[in-house]
Amino acid sequence: MTQIMLYFDRHEYAARIVAAIIYALTSAIAINIFWTPGHIYSSGFTGLAQILNTLGLRYLHMNISIGLLLILLNVPVLILGYRKLGYRFTMFTALALLLAAIAIRIVPSPGTWVHDPLVLAIFGGGINGFGTGFALRTGLSTGGLDIIGIVARKKFGMRMGAVNLTFNFFILLTAGYLFGPQYALYTGISLIVNAYMIDNFIRVSKSSK
Repeated sequence: MTQIMLYFDRHEYAARIVAAIIYALTSAIAINIFWTPGHIYSSGFTGLAQILNTLGLRYLHMNISIGLLLILLNVPVLILGYRKLGYRFTMFTALALLLAAIAIRIVPSPGTWVHDPLVLAIFGGGINGFGTGFALRTGLSTGGLDIIGIVARKKFGMRMGAVNLTFNFFILLTAGYLFGPQYALYTGISLIVNAYMIDNFIRVSKSSK
């Protein structure tokens, strides 16, 4: 791992392309194989895309792809990123989102293959956290609240912790409303595991330099 991260530190473009691929695959695996069968939601714009997909299925009888929704939700954010953060940053972010949307579309869902939502929450959060941590470690944004937070911090000196908490609290409430309060708890557990994996991946990879 140390040698890999040292190589990526010296080859920025290669690192971000590989990170985009890893992020896309881990995100798709977490969503299609763990979270969706367990009625568990991600954080940020990915979680919002999952919610919109569930609402479409339940009330409109339409299966709108989570990947497509993720792209559509991020369009205004990418425009903001292009204007405030530059072309290169935005293009790598768009690449990560596009690959994630494609992966979500093609990675098959096994349906309900594990009947313990806690297992699905833990493993989904861990897998997604690894991919997201790898992406962030290489300087790659995954869009959504990442870009909003960077812009707000640069322009207004704001800390986005409260916004993230509020947004994710809304996701927890929605999960509870759609499937029952226990699923809000499972979603919360998955978000904690996801955040733990991200933080520890970044910390360990930096300390090994």
